[in-house]
Amino acid sequence: MKILASSLDLKTETWNFPNSSENFHIHLKEKNLFINPISFTSNNQSLHIASTKKASKNVHKLQIEKFNLGTINAFLPELNYPIDGLLSGNLEYSNETNKNGLLDFNLTSSDIKIKEQSVGKLNSEGFIDLENNKIFWKKSSLANTGTLNWHGDFYWDENKNNSLHIQLKKFPGTLLNQYTEGQLRDISGILNGSLFLGGSKFKPIWKGSLSAKDLEFTPVFTGVAYSIPSLDFSIQDNVWASSNFTISDKNNNKAQADLELKNKNWKDWDINFNLASDSLQVLDLGIKENPYFYGDVQSKLYIQARGALENLFIDINATPLKNSKFYVIVKGDAAINNYTFINFKEETKNKDKATTTSTTKINKNDIHFNLQASVNSDVELNLILDEALKDKIVARGNGFIQLAYNTGDALKMHGTYTIESGNYDFVFRQLDVLNFRKNFILYPNSVIKWDGNPWNALLDIKAYTIVKARLYDLISTEAERMSLSNQEIRDAQIAQPVVVQLAMDGPLSDPLFNFQISLEEGRSLGSLAYQRLQRINQDTKELINQIGSLLLLEQFIPSEGLSNANIASGSINNMSEIVSSVASSQITHLANKALGIEDLDIGIKYKNYNFTQKQNLEELHYLNRNEAGVQLRKNFLSNRLYVEVEGSYDWGKLQAESSSNDFMGDFRIQYYVTEDGKVRLGVFRNSQYDVLYGKTVARQGLSIAYKKSFNSLKRREKDEKENGESEDIKLREDKETKKNKEK
Repeated sequence: MKILASSLDLKTETWNFPNSSENFHIHLKEKNLFINPISFTSNNQSLHIASTKKASKNVHKLQIEKFNLGTINAFLPELNYPIDGLLSGNLEYSNETNKNGLLDFNLTSSDIKIKEQSVGKLNSEGFIDLENNKIFWKKSSLANTGTLNWHGDFYWDENKNNSLHIQLKKFPGTLLNQYTEGQLRDISGILNGSLFLGGSKFKPIWKGSLSAKDLEFTPVFTGVAYSIPSLDFSIQDNVWASSNFTISDKNNNKAQADLELKNKNWKDWDINFNLASDSLQVLDLGIKENPYFYGDVQSKLYIQARGALENLFIDINATPLKNSKFYVIVKGDAAINNYTFINFKEETKNKDKATTTSTTKINKNDIHFNLQASVNSDVELNLILDEALKDKIVARGNGFIQLAYNTGDALKMHGTYTIESGNYDFVFRQLDVLNFRKNFILYPNSVIKWDGNPWNALLDIKAYTIVKARLYDLISTEAERMSLSNQEIRDAQIAQPVVVQLAMDGPLSDPLFNFQISLEEGRSLGSLAYQRLQRINQDTKELINQIGSLLLLEQFIPSEGLSNANIASGSINNMSEIVSSVASSQITHLANKALGIEDLDIGIKYKNYNFTQKQNLEELHYLNRNEAGVQLRKNFLSNRLYVEVEGSYDWGKLQAESSSNDFMGDFRIQYYVTEDGKVRLGVFRNSQYDVLYGKTVARQGLSIAYKKSFNSLKRREKDEKENGESEDIKLREDKETKKNKEK
C-alpha cells in the first residue's frame, strides 16, 4: 500500500500526510508486516512510524512528539475524568512470525491534567506482554510537589495475581478534590505511604500503610472547614483502619473519631465511622451558599455512619450550644432541587411533569439520613417569613426535632418547638427608605410544630407590640366630647401605652394574622373611649384599619376617617398589607383637612410580584420586582369631569444576575357629556411592566361610552315607557341627596 498526500480530520484536529518518495508504505506478506517510514503531523504534534528487521523479528517503532491527550477525550464522552497534556516518547513492538510480541514503552509528559487540574510530570517505562495479558512497569512516577512511584506487574487475566508496589512521598492531597466534587471541597494536605496491590483483576487485595498530615477538607452540605493534624491508616487484607484520630474546626474545637473501610473489589466499599464531641461546629453556611437554610451552629454531637457506600446509613444525635444561629427561609413556592444527597422535592398535582435538572453530577447512591436534635434556648432560630419584605421571627426555645431523609424521598421533619422568648421583626417595605420597622415581642409558650414538610410547619404564635397613642381620637363627634367630664377629656388626651396583640396561625408558608387591641394601663377602663375601643375589637374591618394606623402613625383614627375602600376582610397574609390598606385613606383624610379640599383623593400603593423557577441551588432563574406609586384624583365641573393622575416606579430583578428600573406615568380623564352620565368621553394612558418582554408596555387611547342600568330587557322597556328615566338617574339623585344631608 502506498499512501498519497492526504489529510484526516479527527474531531477538532486535522492530521496531514505529506508526499513521499517511497515505492510503498505498508507491506504485508504471510502475516509478516513491514512499514516504510510514515509521518503524520498536526500543528506541533507528530507521529512517526517505521519498521526495522532484527534477526527473525520485525520491530515496529512509533515515535510520539507532543501528542495532545485531549484528543482521546473526544472519542470517550463517557469518561468521568477527562485527561489533558502533551505526551512524547516511544512505543516499540517486536514479535517473531505468527507469535504475540512485546510492546515496550517509554513515555513522558511535562504536565498531565485531570479535569483541568495539574497532577504533575509523568515518566513511565515498561512493556506490555500480549501473550500473558500483563503490563509490567519497570519504573514509573508522577511528580508534582511530591511524587507517586509504582513498579511491578498487573494482569488483566482474572486467574493471575498482581504484584504492584506503590509509594507516595509528600504527594499533595489537593488532587483528591476532583474525585469528591459535590461532597467534599477544599481538600489539602500531604500523603505518604507504601501500598502493595495483590490479588486478581476482579478481587484486588490491598496491604500496607498510608498517612495524611495536615489534612483539611470542607463538607459541601455543612460548609464547615475541618482539619486533621495526623491520620494514619493500617491496611491489611482490604481493611483500611484508623482509630482515635482528632478532627478540629476553625475555632479549635475538637472531636475524636474512628474510621474503618473495607473493599471487596474496585467499587464495593463498606464504611464504619464514629465521631463524638462535646463541642464542634456543624454548620457554617451563608445565604448565597444555600437559599433554604444557613447559619453558624456549634453542637454537642455523636455521629455514626455505617454500611456500603451505595447504601449508607447516617445517624446523628446533636444538642446545639451557645451562640448558635440557624436561619430558615420560608419559600412560598416549592421546587424540585437536588443538593448533593439532599433532595428538596416539590409536591405537584401533575407528577408526570415534575422534572429534576442539575448541572452538578448527582450521587446515585442511597443515603439514609437521620438527625435527632435536642434544641434548647442556646440556639437562636430565625424563620424568615418573607425574604423580600424582610419579615422574620427570631426565637429561642426548647424542643426535640427529628429530621429524616432517604434518597428519592422528600426531606421530612417532625417535632415541636416551644418558644421561650423572641420577637417578630416587621419591616414595612413601602417606607423602607425611612427604615420603618416595628418589633413584636413573642409570648412564651408559642409553638411551632413540624409534621413532615419542613417548610409547612404549623404555627401557634402569640406576640405583641406597644405604641403610645391617645384615646381622644376615638371620640369622633363634638357632642360626644362635650358630654365628657374634664377628667375624662384629660385622660383621653394623654397618650398611653396601647398593646397591639398579634396571633399567627396556620402553615408556616402561608400564615394567617389576627389582632386585638388592649390597654397596658387600667386608668381608662369604663370610659367612653374605652367602650369605643372594645367595639373596634368586635369589628374586624375597623380593627384592621386601626391596627394599620397605630403601626404607621402611632395614633387612632376617627370613624369618619375610615374609607369604605379599605380592607374588607380581617384575614390577611402579610403585615405590610395592613399598613398599605390604611395609608391611602389616612393621607387623603389629612390632606383634605390641611388643604380644605373635600373631593381630593390621594392613594399610595406598593406590591411585590415574583416568579421563581429553581433548577438547582447554584442556579436560580427568577423574576422579583416591586412597584410603588402615588395616585391623585379630583372632580371638576360639578362632578362631571374626573381627572386621575398616577406615577409609579417599577424596579427589581429580571434574572439572577440583572436588574432594571422603570418609571411609569399614567392618567385618565373622563367627561360626562350628559348630566346623568349616560354618555361619556375619555382619554387615557396606562402602563404596566410586562414579564414576558422584560420591559414596561404603555397603552393610550380615546374612548366613548354609553351606560344604561336595568335588571332585564322587559324591565328596561317598562321603565322607559312608564317612568321615562333610568335606574342610574335615580341612584344618582339618591347619592346627591345623601351627600347634601351629610354636609
